[in-house]
Amino acid sequence: MTLTMSNSLTDFPFPEWSESLIDCIDSAFKVAWNKATASIDEEHTELENHLTNLLEYELHRMLDTENAIGFNRGRFQSPVRGAECCDYQNKSISKKPDLTIRLLDMRPGISDVRQDAMFVECKVLDVDKRPLAYIENGIRRFVDGEYAWAMPHALMLGYVLDKSVLPGALVQCFNRNKQKPLVARCAPSDGALVTVATTQRPITFRSSHPRKWAHLEYGAPGPIQIYHVWLHSANK
Repeated sequence: MTLTMSNSLTDFPFPEWSESLIDCIDSAFKVAWNKATASIDEEHTELENHLTNLLEYELHRMLDTENAIGFNRGRFQSPVRGAECCDYQNKSISKKPDLTIRLLDMRPGISDVRQDAMFVECKVLDVDKRPLAYIENGIRRFVDGEYAWAMPHALMLGYVLDKSVLPGALVQCFNRNKQKPLVARCAPSDGALVTVATTQRPITFRSSHPRKWAHLEYGAPGPIQIYHVWLHSANK
């Protein structure tokens, strides 16, 4: 059964978050990752859910601790791992992005605050898990409107346990697999990843992806900007 929503969206897609907010989240992930992996045991370094759980824990700690980044409870709600949401058709209401970060205060003109968030997908990258899964089971969820369908942007986290680096590893994967319809659908519109000016290292990249579906009531969503943050393990 398909459920309908009673509220109409004032703007579709919603206005993008400011560069300062996105930089704050970007920095928080990088700082939290360094803390989370400082003492992680080798047994758990390749478990995506375990790494995401550690990252969520450190993000919560940062919210309650004074920090120069500005990632605090005066700006953000607590990050949630596996929070359920609906897809753009409202047919599946139990989609679970790996992490969801929402602003503390409701933005003017946003009628459905559930959809106003930074939705994050996380993927392990190592010798057995190449960027193809990052594309097919990560980027695709944003392109197909499973997550962040009312937003103009989203974020992909890569837990890098080998020597993979951006942008080369991801661009090469797209090129090697461009004959696959699913990969072609997820490819950046201009085929490139561009650097983003961020406070913390490593370098963050951004890509733009067309979304070819249309919401029954609100119409076409336009492209989605995906931020790529690849976090390297000090234990590898």
